[in-house]
Amino acid sequence: MIKKFQLKYYVFLILLIFCFKIFFISQLLAAERKQEHLEVKTNLSVKKTAKDFKFPIKVSNKNILFGEKLYQDEVKPIACSKCHGKNGNGFGIMAWALNPLPRNFTQKKYMNKISNLQMFDAIKNGSGGTACLPNKGLKPREIWRIIMYIRTLGSK
Repeated sequence: MIKKFQLKYYVFLILLIFCFKIFFISQLLAAERKQEHLEVKTNLSVKKTAKDFKFPIKVSNKNILFGEKLYQDEVKPIACSKCHGKNGNGFGIMAWALNPLPRNFTQKKYMNKISNLQMFDAIKNGSGGTACLPNKGLKPREIWRIIMYIRTLGSK
């Protein structure tokens, strides 16, 4: 039989967990709404739309698949998907600890405002004011493949 004290303890724990979930979800939703208003902070002063710059390597299914593999698992020290999420929505397993939240790549309207050069710079050199780390070990061809893959996320 559960003692009165134990019952109060379990009820308290359940309520605490429930309140934490509500708080966490509300913070994620608020941060996602704010994300649309954040400017892309990169070292480039390029103000081009995504369509203004062509990829220097051929856009192909093969390159997109290589980009997906890099995004999901192979970028070191931390794969892009760990923060940006497996489907690019910004809710990766590490997102809860980051402020601001990682970029949501599925927001097509917003992503169309970011040029490929800005994305290249953010991946290569990190994104100022965020937890996005520089990836100096990636070759340019690998970065372009990751960008090709990211561009597909808003169309799924």
